[in-house]
Amino acid sequence: MAIPLLSPLLVASLSRSVGCDEEVPRIHPIVLEMKPPICPPMVRLSGISGTAKFLVKTDGHKIQEILKSEGPPMLQRQIPSQLMTWRFEDHAPTEFTITFKITVVFRDPCASKRAEEVKMALPSSVEITTYSVGECDPVIPQGNAQ
Repeated sequence: MAIPLLSPLLVASLSRSVGCDEEVPRIHPIVLEMKPPICPPMVRLSGISGTAKFLVKTDGHKIQEILKSEGPPMLQRQIPSQLMTWRFEDHAPTEFTITFKITVVFRDPCASKRAEEVKMALPSSVEITTYSVGECDPVIPQGNAQ
């Protein structure tokens, strides 16, 4: 299910043009709609934390293709399907980098469940903090031990 972003912020930043050594100001397109970002289940199960960067090319409405990616291989494979759901306000076709950071926090599996925390500075940054998965196997009380 895609979520509409009712009051997107215009994000202006300095970004490096591809193949150019000088920095030029670039205004990123405004994200109007996207599926909520989540930590992919395989990433969470594996416990992999890391930062992946994706150089994307837009067609003026959506991400047309991912030109380049770097970071942990599992993140490079699991994140693009989320990025391809993003829809932008009409804009001139452009290229920019999206940074997607995932942190898996290891915790006692018997502890209370906590939801993922997501921070976004769209369209250039998404940070997700999630918690490790494990089976709860409480310690057998000493009085029952043989």
